[in-house]
Amino acid sequence: MKRLSLSALPADEGERLDRFIAARGGISRGEARRALDAGGVFLDGRRCKVAGKLVRAGYKVLVNL
Repeated sequence: MKRLSLSALPADEGERLDRFIAARGGISRGEARRALDAGGVFLDGRRCKVAGKLVRAGYKVLVNL
């Protein structure tokens, strides 16, 4: 299983979570959404399935693909 560990920077503030994962993780937005739908995304240690959640600076995002 491929795993991405991402940290949100101040420039990422307000970006949708699915777009943030795709841009920073180097994957397609569809792949990011599939990971979210499958429950494979953790935001500051808590599972997140909401693609439209807005990213805040300092968030730690773990993505299991």
